Amino acid sequence: MVNWLGVSILLAALAAGLATSRALPRVGLASGYAWELIPIALIGGVAGAKLWAAVETLFSPGEPGFWQVLASRSGATFYGGLGLGLAALIAKATFDRAPARAVTTAIAPGLALGQAIGRIGCFLVGDDYGVPTTLPWGMSFPHGLPPTFERVHPAQLYESLWLFAAAGLLWRRIARSRLLFGEYLVLQGVGRFAIEIVRTNPRTVGPLSTSQLIALGCVAVGAIALRRARPRLAAT
Repeated sequence: MVNWLGVSILLAALAAGLATSRALPRVGLASGYAWELIPIALIGGVAGAKLWAAVETLFSPGEPGFWQVLASRSGATFYGGLGLGLAALIAKATFDRAPARAVTTAIAPGLALGQAIGRIGCFLVGDDYGVPTTLPWGMSFPHGLPPTFERVHPAQLYESLWLFAAAGLLWRRIARSRLLFGEYLVLQGVGRFAIEIVRTNPRTVGPLSTSQLIALGCVAVGAIALRRARPRLAAT
């Protein structure tokens, strides 16, 4: 049986690599450098996503155990992947003496594109769907994790569409943005916060889920980074 999530991750990595290879010359770096960056970012991202999800189980009695989550096809948390993947990418750029701002600028559109494709994989295997709905495009996931026979929001596709749009916008702004990765964080955070409204994740602080709190953090970090980038770039 084809593991569509695995296929989507491979396609996402390929698409991100191709987009990054085209963006790197626009920031003064060789296009071939993309194929050194993407494997590092992918390994760090997958490891971070699984590790974050596994650590979360330590604070959730009754949930699958730490090692079970690490070994399963489910239980990957995007924000853990973003954090460790970005750290691995910056470490690689630092080791190669490549400018971190140029590298993160080049990878931002490809990252959004890769996420969009990855979310299609989540849709195909029935992960991360939304709450029940009577809207005409609602659908059931009888083989999902967990299975549902109710018609629910295809939240994976909502996020995928948002990220495709974000990738296109980021691509157009490579030469104009003061700090493109800051813009990526803002776009990603806004989209994820909104889509979480129809997701089934438990609320941890009032009406907000953990993912919404982290999404707000991404928006804040991105906005602050953009604000602080202005005087530095204006002086160059």
